[in-house]
Amino acid sequence: MKRRIIIVALIILGVGLGIGAAAYLIDVHDDRESTIRVTGPVRVYDRESPPGYTRGDEGVIEFLNQGEPAQVLRIHEGDGVESIRVRLRDGREGYIFCCDNFELSR
Repeated sequence: MKRRIIIVALIILGVGLGIGAAAYLIDVHDDRESTIRVTGPVRVYDRESPPGYTRGDEGVIEFLNQGEPAQVLRIHEGDGVESIRVRLRDGREGYIFCCDNFELSR
């Protein structure tokens, strides 16, 4: 009897993990289908934490100018801040933040 309960619990756990993994992959794929249109200077930061008022240019790894491409890797929304993980032309990855001279199309 105990063995059956353990097997059923493992099957339920496996199905739950499979559904969760599929949902995550679909979400990541949807993010990567998004495009960014740079309309002015955009700071690209080395980490996801929002720049805030005191951070200034600390952690800036690149400035994107109007028309420069950046590939969307992941869109993070939380705590009232939207950050977008991007890959630059030279292969480096960084983060840009909401309302900083770009338009995001989903």
